[in-house]
Formats: sequence, C-alpha cells, structure tokens
Amino acid sequence: MGMTRILLPLALLLAGCAAHAPLGTAHGVDLVRYAGRWHEIARFPKFYEKGCVASVAEYTPTSEGTLRVVNRCREGAIDGPERSVRGTATVVDPVDHARLKVSFGPGREGDYWILDVTDDYHNALVGTPDRDSLWILGRSTRIEQTVLDRFTAVARERGFDVSRLVFTPQPPPESPDFSSTHPSIRVP
Repeated sequence: MGMTRILLPLALLLAGCAAHAPLGTAHGVDLVRYAGRWHEIARFPKFYEKGCVASVAEYTPTSEGTLRVVNRCREGAIDGPERSVRGTATVVDPVDHARLKVSFGPGREGDYWILDVTDDYHNALVGTPDRDSLWILGRSTRIEQTVLDRFTAVARERGFDVSRLVFTPQPPPESPDFSSTHPSIRVP
C-alpha cells in the first residue's frame, strides 16, 4: 500500500513530463527569406480567428532586428469586411531563429515557433510549445499533398493532435490576391 502511494504520483508526474516534452523547431531559419506574405492554409480553431476566412500574415524585418507583423482576414465571407491586427515578433532563439515571441499589445503576446519550413520557403509549419496552436502557411493558398503529409507527420510526431486542423476558406483562383481553395486536400 505504501509503495503504491509513492509509485502512482511518480508515474503521473512522469506522464505529465512526457506530455510536455520540449518542442523541436526548424534549424537555421533565414528570417529574411521567411519575411513576406503567408496565406493560412490550415489552423487549429482559435477564438480570435472565429469567422476568419482568406487569412493572410505579413512579416517585415525592421532595423531593430524584429519583424513587423500584420495579420488580416475577411469576416465571415470571402467578400466580407477586412479585420486586421498589427504586432511585433521578437526572436528568442538567437541560434536557429525559429522561436519568436509575438506581441499585439499589452497582455496579448504569444509564442510563435517555426517547426518546419520547406527549402524554398514556400510553405511553413508553425506552432506553440503547449501544442494548442498550429498553423500551416503557404506563399500561395495551394499546398501540395506531399508537403501537407510531411507537415502533418512532423506535427503528429511532436505531439500535436492533427485531427483538430481545419482548412481556411480562400477566394477563387481568379481573385488577384489569392489562389484557390483546398477541395482535394486531405489530412493524413
């Protein structure tokens, strides 16, 4: 009985540690190449993105070594009113430049960790160390199935529940700012 009292809490403690193992990130991210416009291909649903479609993020390097961040989306429909928020991303990982802290004002900051990025910087996988947020980003609104498979495998291996991913609706291909939606894409 006494040994059970000791072993059970120890087992629960170890299980909790495994659930929060350190989250690996991409190596050697070139933030100059990373800068620019990214379309949100898919995400974990979040209250602050409720109703968002045609979501886009733009990152611009500043002379202070940070990135200016502008997140935009359309409210409720492709032609709905635009909603945006501006912030600043600061690198907190001076070696690989993959861990950033993004601030959108007092009390509105969070982690932004680049988990994987394709060699051509055309697609990126971004998440948070608590594994509660995940985004798949692209320079266009289309993603190749092989890249999606790669990103979902990486996310799954790092403890994300990829079944939570939802695809972000995007305007039709003839729109000047965006490509197409994702009718044939599947999450493995």
